[in-house]
Amino acid sequence: MREMKNACIISMGSNCDKAENMAAARSALKALFGNDIRFSPVQETEPIGMDDGETFLNALALAHTDDDCADVTACLKSVERNMGRTAEEKSAGIIRIDIDLIAFGGRVLKKEDWGRAYVKDLLHSLDINGGDWL
Repeated sequence: MREMKNACIISMGSNCDKAENMAAARSALKALFGNDIRFSPVQETEPIGMDDGETFLNALALAHTDDDCADVTACLKSVERNMGRTAEEKSAGIIRIDIDLIAFGGRVLKKEDWGRAYVKDLLHSLDINGGDWL
């Protein structure tokens, strides 16, 4: 009997060249996960924890993989680096792209992010009941 693939919920956000960077992130994730990924609509949000920053575009992705959590996280951070994300820009409040694994294999990894209103909205758009993951 074949094991079930691990479900991943991935958050993406950008406040710099937002539409272009979100499209590039979707393309990179599609290349990683192939047909085992689907995306939520994009939602504009106010910055959290940043003073007077640009608004963000945010989206979620639901993907399935045989890889483990550490490998998926490493791949996501590699996508960020390949898209030009730097610590210097982050310090300046410029978020070219932020890609985080917020849930994996039925476990919520980033509870603070999971509780955000826009995440709940976007989960609903993917037909995911957030409570099922807790």
